[in-house]
Amino acid sequence: MSAAAALDRALVRRARADQIATLFTQWGRTTSSMTLGGLILCAVMWNVAPHRELALWLAAILINQAWRYELARRYRMAAPSPLDREHWGIAWAVGSTIAGALWGAAGLAWFASGDIGHQALLIVCLFGVIMGGINLRSVYKLTLYGFALIALVPLIVRVAMEGDQLHAFIAAFLSVVLGFIL
Repeated sequence: MSAAAALDRALVRRARADQIATLFTQWGRTTSSMTLGGLILCAVMWNVAPHRELALWLAAILINQAWRYELARRYRMAAPSPLDREHWGIAWAVGSTIAGALWGAAGLAWFASGDIGHQALLIVCLFGVIMGGINLRSVYKLTLYGFALIALVPLIVRVAMEGDQLHAFIAAFLSVVLGFIL
């Protein structure tokens, strides 16, 4: 292996370690986005979704965020060297993927067929949460893909399943936006 190739690999590892460190120093922004977004979504869906489902879903969001808080606390205590950060990044990506799955489930569960107003609000809430954390999630691709794909692909498919021209256009537009996000 050439010296340049070894240097490149070392720089890539260092950059990835710095990206992972950024995730853990900014965890409060992620928690704020998830919590505020969850509260707004529950308020928006209050009249169309079962209250028990909304409460359980919000509790799951908060439990995931509490787990991520604990992960961030342990990360700070461990103060891992750049060489030891990769598994921390993977753990953070797992939490991000769980959050994405919860938001994706909300998009499926509370898509009010025939109620374009609530559909629009649901779409805005999901994209708001994604955009609220995109600067942070985008520093480490596993967190971005784990969250955005799992949160939005089910919604895009559900919108397309409405089967009319308007929903086909909305699904196509959402797909383009997802492409730009990724």
